[in-house]
Amino acid sequence: MRIATLLPLPLLLLVGCSDNERIPVTGTVTLDGKPLAEGAISFAMPNGAVAGGGAVKDGKFELGLPAGKYKVSVTASK
Repeated sequence: MRIATLLPLPLLLLVGCSDNERIPVTGTVTLDGKPLAEGAISFAMPNGAVAGGGAVKDGKFELGLPAGKYKVSVTASK
């Protein structure tokens, strides 16, 4: 299994949002300069709790997360 490299991913950080409000987050994941065919992406809070995640298909992902800072993990199998 190889871990895909996630290029700089701008996350929208909004001031004044309620804790339950989810912000749309979209992005592109590449591996060796090409969009990742299939994989999974997860976003963990600084305390390690997973805040959300989803599928990566043709390099694209889309999900909703509360505003904040996250550690991003991408997994895929070849």
